[in-house]
Amino acid sequence: MKKLLHNRSFLSWVAMTIGTICYCFVVIFILDKGKFYAGGVTGISQILANDIFKIPELKSILIAGANLPLFLIAFKKISKRFAYLSLASVLIQTIVLFIFQKMFDNGFDPFKDFVYEVVDNDGVTHVYGQMAMSIIGGALTGVAIGIVLKYGASTGGMDVPPLILHKLTGIKVTYLILIVDGLTV
Repeated sequence: MKKLLHNRSFLSWVAMTIGTICYCFVVIFILDKGKFYAGGVTGISQILANDIFKIPELKSILIAGANLPLFLIAFKKISKRFAYLSLASVLIQTIVLFIFQKMFDNGFDPFKDFVYEVVDNDGVTHVYGQMAMSIIGGALTGVAIGIVLKYGASTGGMDVPPLILHKLTGIKVTYLILIVDGLTV
């Protein structure tokens, strides 16, 4: 057991899985609930699935589909190991996002008393708790993606171009991710 826990490959897979599941939790139960959007492919998928097509379950399929070309690029430009771990992360996302969405649709909501809407006498809807949810969501998203990146994988999407740019320019990955996500959103 001790040998297994010191195995770099094993730790990478475990960390990638934990980080990916945490990220999925944030997307469904914090970002979607608070009507926030992630950056990159996930944010675009949220907009398409939640707002345009009005089919939240579609989000996981859109994320998977949009990531396929990016993994081919990652395979050639970054590394095979990175591409395989990232592909596994997106496959886990596809399944876990779908499961979490179904749980949410069936009434499971760990933050049900945290963000709520009140309609006043004039028919105006007021949303309470969104600021706290945005802070919690941003922090947890950063931690989840940070875990995945630290162990040599990606949650997919727009993490790939900044990593390639980092290899070419030496600019910090965090700066490049902020720029790419800012341009996407």
